[in-house]
Amino acid sequence: MSNSDEIDLDSLLGKINDFFRSIVVTCFNSINYVFKNWIIILVLAILGGVLGYYQTDDSQLPQKAKLIVRTNYDSAEYAYSALDLLFEKSKAKDTVFLGKNGFRSDSVEIKKIEAVPIINFNDITSKYEPNDRNLETILKNVDFEEEEDKTNSFKSAYKYHTIDFTLSPAATNETIDNVLLYLNNQKLIKELARVGKQNLVETLGRNEETFSQMNNILENYSKGQPLPSSNSQIFVVDKNFNISHVLKLKMDLQKENELLKHELVFAENVVVRLNDHSVFKENPGILGNKMIIYPIFLIFIFLLVSWLRHVYSYLKGIAQGS
Repeated sequence: MSNSDEIDLDSLLGKINDFFRSIVVTCFNSINYVFKNWIIILVLAILGGVLGYYQTDDSQLPQKAKLIVRTNYDSAEYAYSALDLLFEKSKAKDTVFLGKNGFRSDSVEIKKIEAVPIINFNDITSKYEPNDRNLETILKNVDFEEEEDKTNSFKSAYKYHTIDFTLSPAATNETIDNVLLYLNNQKLIKELARVGKQNLVETLGRNEETFSQMNNILENYSKGQPLPSSNSQIFVVDKNFNISHVLKLKMDLQKENELLKHELVFAENVVVRLNDHSVFKENPGILGNKMIIYPIFLIFIFLLVSWLRHVYSYLKGIAQGS
């Protein structure tokens, strides 16, 4: 290696060493400056904390609420449309519409509504018989790459849904109660509830009557007594009577009746609330906490002004030296 190469390498290493040394010196001077001015920084921190405390108003914090609901009688699409309309009317501050539907007319309570179904393919498959070719076709062609596709494709078929609300400070638990009343008081939805419940009750009544007839048939059969009847709704026992078939029908009917009774629990309304819906204040996080942000801001301004003064003095010295 030539002397010139050694000199160039030494020069490069020297410059690198000077660069890192300047960084270390700058860091030390900055830390030293903070220690020298700790009283000022402490006062600014306390002042910022006090200002942040008095500027913080919990009553003005945005609020949240979450509902888990069940929709009956294949009414999910109607409920989603009604929620979309309510959201649009709230954004437009349509006080006439809001007041008419039980909401405050002097203040907008709802800032945002997000409703999504709770995905459960049992809600879809339960509508088909196990050997139904339509079900086979649906399952064969359903190839979802995105969760959103899975959500939107069968939105109307899902029974359970979550509704997330972003609310203004003026909102209360009564606001969420009014949302449920608004949904269930829609003209079409009310009619769905009336007809749907009536059908459930009538179906259950017919099933109970048939179930009673089956018991009579089985009882007469066990005694070896046929039950002739001209009524087509009553089973007739003869020598070729298939008791295993009747027992299977009875078990199926009993299972169906249990499901119908379960459905009747939710049958009064189309949209049924399944959880408590307490409205709660949204956590603003660190960046939203004024008692933290104000002190940081004041200290930052102080350090920025100090740095600008240092730069000014440095440039002034260079200018005077030249």
